[in-house]
Formats: sequence, structure tokens, C-alpha cells
Amino acid sequence: MVERWFREITDKRIRRGTFKSVPDLIAAIDEYVKNHNQNPRVFVWSAPVEQILVKIAKRKEALDALHYHLSTNKLLRNIPMLRWK
Repeated sequence: MVERWFREITDKRIRRGTFKSVPDLIAAIDEYVKNHNQNPRVFVWSAPVEQILVKIAKRKEALDALHYHLSTNKLLRNIPMLRWK
């Protein structure tokens, strides 16, 4: 939820503005928050739990396959930043 809100403020205010100083940026964020809070909307999660769990399982499967591939590939094991501890 927090990430979604930061994406929204970034897209709707920060990227659209030009700020000459940090105080200008802070003032723009404060103004956005005040305006946003004038008409707050409740976030309603619309995806069913089953759909979310299926996506999580697919991502886990992909990560497990990547982990296996990296741990068995001799060339990749020699690259320090790709070593699995």
C-alpha cells in the first residue's frame, strides 16, 4: 500500500514538477498531501486470494529454477556477485 501511494505521488506530482531546492520539493509534497487528504478514497483490493497465490507460486518456481541454474552453472559460480551463500 505504501509503495502504491509513493508511486502515485511520484507520477502525479514529483515527475511533473521542477524544483530549484529541497524546500521547494518539500513544499510541493506537502501541498499534494493536503490536496490528496481533502478527498480520501479507501483502497479496495480487487484480486481474489486464489489469483494472488497462483502468481506467488509462479514467481517462486521461477526463482527456484534460477537459483538451481546459478548454483549448477560452473561459469556463473565463478562470478562473485552471483554466488549463492
